[in-house]
Amino acid sequence: MPKVSIVTNFKPMKYLLTLFSIAILFFSCSKEESEKKTGAEIIDIKLLNSNLNNLLIEQVVIDVNNVIYLLPNMPIPNDVSILSLTVDIEISEGASIAPKINVLEFESSNDEYSFIVTAENGKSSTWLVRFVGNQLQNSQFEFWYETNGMDGQAYTELGKDANTIWGTANYGTSTYGVYGTTKETDSVSTHVKLNTGFTDGVPLTAATIFTGNFNSQMAILNPTDPRKATDMGTPFSLRPVSFQLNYKYSPGAEMIAATPNNPSTIFGGFTIEQLNSIDQCHIYVILERRIQDVIIEVGSAEFYTSESNETLKQIVVPFDYFNDNSPTHISFVATSSKAGDLFTGAIGSTLIIDDLSFNYE
Repeated sequence: MPKVSIVTNFKPMKYLLTLFSIAILFFSCSKEESEKKTGAEIIDIKLLNSNLNNLLIEQVVIDVNNVIYLLPNMPIPNDVSILSLTVDIEISEGASIAPKINVLEFESSNDEYSFIVTAENGKSSTWLVRFVGNQLQNSQFEFWYETNGMDGQAYTELGKDANTIWGTANYGTSTYGVYGTTKETDSVSTHVKLNTGFTDGVPLTAATIFTGNFNSQMAILNPTDPRKATDMGTPFSLRPVSFQLNYKYSPGAEMIAATPNNPSTIFGGFTIEQLNSIDQCHIYVILERRIQDVIIEVGSAEFYTSESNETLKQIVVPFDYFNDNSPTHISFVATSSKAGDLFTGAIGSTLIIDDLSFNYE
């Protein structure tokens, strides 16, 4: 058999060097990618200039939902129709922001800016910026959004979306298919309707609206203390002389007090006592200065009544101030039964409110 020779250009050393070079390149790219910054945050917002003399941003509050509140040192005069702020937005190192603007204009308390911050590694997050001036966002109660309750059913809550400053007890009672806080619309505007009702598990549920959040975990841990299910307050820095709103109230027919047989659970049933009294609606505002764990009450205003009125009526309620501190938070609360957090009230009590506003000197 003839001898066959196979000729090849294969060079082991050159092949190994090529593989080594590829490995080095891959490792370098991977290392470079892993070393890219991951931060996608707005860290701070500084006021550089504005169209209002003497305006300062007294505090910048950044909450866990990426909502940033700019708190001013003074009320905005009525003759300022649009507030224009030139700002410096500080973001994470290596990140980018869109849109790239540094002038924020606010025409009403409902205005807000949405930014997307993208980290060096491509991760992004959305941020909302709000200016908290004379009034609270959506204090005319016109905006509502759809969400789902614990029973899986859709219902409406007050606000443009889940980043609303407003809370209710609806989510807590939704497990029974009960929604005490609803919207009511007439030919002029949309109102908040608060109704005291009952569920299969609780003989009396007073509807409530408040600035803050309903804390479902705390509600589960403290079923017989509804107050612990509310995280009250939203950022606010001004000192109004009064608040005003339109309201209509009708107390229910029969006043009761329901006492849990077991103080730690609602599943032990309730003892119900008939009361010889009339239910009251309750509307109040508390201004607080919160510095870490220290809370100082700055001022408050309160209104309650058992009188029934068939048409919307305006009230103006003055604030009482206890010190010279500037507040950092405001808690507005309205309920159809004043002692509803103690399971006391009248089923059928109905409070309607609209057009909340604050007055300044």
